[in-house]
Amino acid sequence: MNHRQRASLIPKVDHSQKITNQLIRKILSHLSIFDICRSSRVCRRWREIVENDPKMFEYVNIEKIPQNVSLFSILKIFTRDKQILSLILPPQASQTDTSYLLGQLPPTIQQITFNNINMEFGKIFIRPMANVKKITFSNQTKRKKPFDEIEIKSLLMLSSTAQLNLFSIPFDDAIVNALKNFNNLLELTILDSPNLSNNTLQLLAKNCPGLLHLCLGGSEKLYNQLITKEGIQECKLESIELHYIARLGDDSIDIISKAMPNLKKFKIVRNNFERCAKISDASLKSLTRNNLTHLSIIYTRKLKKGMPQLSIIIQQSSLSLYEGLSTLVRFINTYYGMPFIIRGRLFRGFLGELAIN
Repeated sequence: MNHRQRASLIPKVDHSQKITNQLIRKILSHLSIFDICRSSRVCRRWREIVENDPKMFEYVNIEKIPQNVSLFSILKIFTRDKQILSLILPPQASQTDTSYLLGQLPPTIQQITFNNINMEFGKIFIRPMANVKKITFSNQTKRKKPFDEIEIKSLLMLSSTAQLNLFSIPFDDAIVNALKNFNNLLELTILDSPNLSNNTLQLLAKNCPGLLHLCLGGSEKLYNQLITKEGIQECKLESIELHYIARLGDDSIDIISKAMPNLKKFKIVRNNFERCAKISDASLKSLTRNNLTHLSIIYTRKLKKGMPQLSIIIQQSSLSLYEGLSTLVRFINTYYGMPFIIRGRLFRGFLGELAIN
């Protein structure tokens, strides 16, 4: 009897059958939507697991889908009964793809991210999306044309959302005027928008009285030069983030502390000290009149060519003992050694963190 004949007498065992469906489902849940679709072609068992588990597609992220992959074939999964909660679309999603997708989305959808805004939204948002609570528009396709009147009206189909994020969009105040119909809006982010002005802030205060969190500003390469202290309005904000706004300095901080009595979180991001209005220790002390719990001051200046950027973050509720931030910043700005991290009590009354990112 040769070795082939002996091998034929050994009972064959399919070890893959020892792996439970629950374990396979757990493993597949960590894959991207593209890899899940490919895995469903491995065998009949895996296909049944993928197709019969409605939670497999709760969080769908196809932002990084390869360019050579047909997006339309993947979008076919939305024709099945899936409990999709969150969806992130890729930049190459065309108007046809997006329109088809929105027509197939289940009522469970709560979050949608559009990375291509170079399309006519008046032909896409044709029905209310009442259950969607978070909408993100990111201008990865470099659209330059502002939204026209028809497109802005179509955005009213999203008026039930509680969180709206706008990144690098060709912004004008017509969008802010439309927000008066967003009665449930609690969080608003408008970043990489150097065209924001004092009028924008005034319209936000008027049209979004229930807003609790606001994040706005320009970009590291293109600062916002239009927003000044005159644009700061009285409001009920609990959290505000100001990114790369050059003309907000000591006077602005003092006005913010008075105009926003409910403020709990305050964050400033800037990269070059000499390009921004001065923010001193004395002005930050004015925040003690607020019930502030988080103060974050981030300088993203590179210390040396080829080295990472510097971030200085302070967090503590006891701001009355605040001292020494500006001195430390100036000291670190002259440092040209190796990257370092200091954790611990940097200031009296502050639990601080100084980090190189």
